[in-house]
Amino acid sequence: MTWDDLHTIVYMSACEVPPAQDELIDLLQRARSNNRRLDITGLLLYRNQRFIQILEGPRQSVETIYAVIRMDPMHDSVTTLVNLPAERRMFLEWSMAFAEISDEMADTVPGFSFFMKKTYPQSVGSEPTNVLAMLENFRGMLN
Repeated sequence: MTWDDLHTIVYMSACEVPPAQDELIDLLQRARSNNRRLDITGLLLYRNQRFIQILEGPRQSVETIYAVIRMDPMHDSVTTLVNLPAERRMFLEWSMAFAEISDEMADTVPGFSFFMKKTYPQSVGSEPTNVLAMLENFRGMLN
């Protein structure tokens, strides 16, 4: 795959009802299995009924998975923050890294609390470098 084929989508979503721990585990297991099959890597963050996820890989695969996520009843109010070609993968070593964010982590990572508020500005997608920089900070914490 050339870098021209590599694509990144970052989205946020909410869930009406907080998922049980076993639902989060099931979601993560399904994501990892599907992502390995489709050559997708990424990160899923969860806090207070909010998700933010980065998907990276071949454009067609990323768009296929994202369409499935948009139809998943666990995800409500899905908002695309970044949708663009990528030069490299940020999460090459993970089919899907996952973190349930503590208050301490939320306060430590610059920009995180802004993205995980109950209401978030629709214009965030016009600033993809801010979103990607925030996720890059999390990558450093997960190593």
